[in-house]
Amino acid sequence: MKKHKLLTFALCVSLAASSGITAHAADAAETITKTDIQSESESPSESQIESGSESQSESQIESESESQIESESESLEELKESSAKDLLDEAIYDNKQVFEFVKRMYEIVLEREPDGQGLKEWYDTLTAGTNTGADIMNGFFFSSEFQSKNYNNEEYILRLYRALFGREADSEGMNTWMTAFDDGVSRRFVCSGFLGSDEYRKMCASYGITPGSLTLSESRDQNLDVTRFVSHFYKYCLGRNGDPEGLNDWTGGLLEHRFDGAYIASGFIFSDEFRNNNLSDSDFIDVLYKTILGRTADASGKESWLKCISDGVSRHYILYGFINSKEFNDLCRTYGITRGNITLDEARDQSRELSAYITHLYSTCLERIPSPDELNAWADDLLTHRVIAKELASAFFTSDTYANKNANDETYITDLYLALLHREPGSQEISNWINILKTNSRDYVLEQLLMSSEGRKLFTELGILIVRDGWIQEGSETYYYENGRRKSGWFTYEGQKYYLNPSKNGAKEIGWEYVDGYKLYFNNDGQLVQDVDYLIGPQDSYFIKVYKWANYVIIFAPDGNNGYTIPVKAMICSCGNNTPEGDYWTPNNFRWLTMVGGSKAQWCTQIIGSYLFHSVPYRIADNSTLYTDLMYNFLGTTQSLGCIRLQAGDAKWIYDNCSLGTHVNIDPYTNSGPFDKPAFEPLPSWHTWDPTDPTAAYLCQQYGCH
Repeated sequence: MKKHKLLTFALCVSLAASSGITAHAADAAETITKTDIQSESESPSESQIESGSESQSESQIESESESQIESESESLEELKESSAKDLLDEAIYDNKQVFEFVKRMYEIVLEREPDGQGLKEWYDTLTAGTNTGADIMNGFFFSSEFQSKNYNNEEYILRLYRALFGREADSEGMNTWMTAFDDGVSRRFVCSGFLGSDEYRKMCASYGITPGSLTLSESRDQNLDVTRFVSHFYKYCLGRNGDPEGLNDWTGGLLEHRFDGAYIASGFIFSDEFRNNNLSDSDFIDVLYKTILGRTADASGKESWLKCISDGVSRHYILYGFINSKEFNDLCRTYGITRGNITLDEARDQSRELSAYITHLYSTCLERIPSPDELNAWADDLLTHRVIAKELASAFFTSDTYANKNANDETYITDLYLALLHREPGSQEISNWINILKTNSRDYVLEQLLMSSEGRKLFTELGILIVRDGWIQEGSETYYYENGRRKSGWFTYEGQKYYLNPSKNGAKEIGWEYVDGYKLYFNNDGQLVQDVDYLIGPQDSYFIKVYKWANYVIIFAPDGNNGYTIPVKAMICSCGNNTPEGDYWTPNNFRWLTMVGGSKAQWCTQIIGSYLFHSVPYRIADNSTLYTDLMYNFLGTTQSLGCIRLQAGDAKWIYDNCSLGTHVNIDPYTNSGPFDKPAFEPLPSWHTWDPTDPTAAYLCQQYGCH
């Protein structure tokens, strides 16, 4: 019993601490405890209990214990009820305004009397400044107790008006907030709108409450215009209001600039939910008008779009047209949205006119509408020039379906005109062709009609190739045709060299490729790049090949274990009859050196003995005293006394890049290599410096010549 009473005392103390029990209630608990302790001190000793126990039954003891526990529990409940009632007493609150503020939230929002403990806690946080009016609103309007009432949006707004403004809703305000809900925002957004009003701030001021604000975390609540834009698509495309998850996803993408107007439109129009409606073409266009343009369709516009669909393009093509309209651009601007665009991936959508022509062929020759796959296949072949006009026409007029029509010559000619030229033939035209058919095949008539001026004009406008000639792109590859035949191997066109790779059926080579034992580079246009120094950068070693009688040099770089197979650059030069032949390794180099007769040369690299690579000589060691007419203008011809003369820039390149010991081969038998001999332009007599000399560049700038 002693232990039980001590437990009761602990519970009372705990309740007093946690519930804010008044001094009176605490005193009552203390009185109970003292009485219990006193009773224990006056109780019999253990020996007395032992002697008395013989005369007292165990059941009697248990009954007395249970009665005492029940009595003490009832006292505790009465104590708690008394404490809660005390907390509702306005007299114990110093700030009457805050008390009234909290009390009215219970009465208006939860529609009940406040509980003492809850009222006391809200009061304390407000007076202490740890909570604001907005925190109180958040606590009440988004409590589980309030949400369990399942008020509709109108009822929710009414309670906001009563709680935050202290009045009933006006019709204009109610309509505004109901429209906001209809636009897709959350209840927190609407509550935040009330909290940001002057009317609410004035009410807080009247109660001495700090107004505060509500944090909005959902994407749909960040920008009302953006949310309205998305809701517009939910309503007019899917015929329903947006769900919170969907609204947050779409608005989040727009706010983070991951999405644009076109992305939203495409996402809704081609969603599974929308596709499952199985709308007719007419209804589909009506939805686009309402969704994309924000209006009903006009008769002529709708008819035009229906004609597009009958021509064979996809619904993506139709949406693309709507998205690129001024009206959709204006709609996006109204909501502060970037319009964007969509990509048309299907071949039939790349040219409406071409798709219409193919559809017309199916209708005329095969008497049916092509499937999307058939349209895409033909459009792709024609756009990539894998198929030309005759191959297209022949495929239809030699098909089993057309053959089964058993058309006579007049019908055949009429069908040719209708299918290929989009018109009826004249009686004289029919007569002429029937006479021709007496000695020629139907295929001959078809080809002649295609090659007519009328046929050529039509196919050119459609982008259909009539005859393969010149550069033709077929799929991802480009070929060159001459008189309908595909060329292969090396090919020079407008001064540029191309390699039409025989191993790839004559496709134009692009990038690095091994050709004739060399590793060559072709740019994106397929042109051979004849100076790859900028591409490969400085190398550890080089090989110098001199084509003695052709008077030019090619520098080669190593290609791993393949040897020096990468031609780097070509240089024009002047060799001499006495230029040595064979293989050498450079032993020395000099910045300036005196030549035969006292002339001077720059950037000299020794080959062997007195034979060197060097610049065209100067009168003195001054780069403005070049022997222009006497020597420079003869570059590219056999002119030297045995050395190999180069333009100053090339001589310097060898001097700077080719280390001593570089292998040099002077070939008297071969006149060309993988790179062409560079073009050369002579200088006027007054131009007494080498324009390729970097140390004389200032002279070119001064005279404005190079």
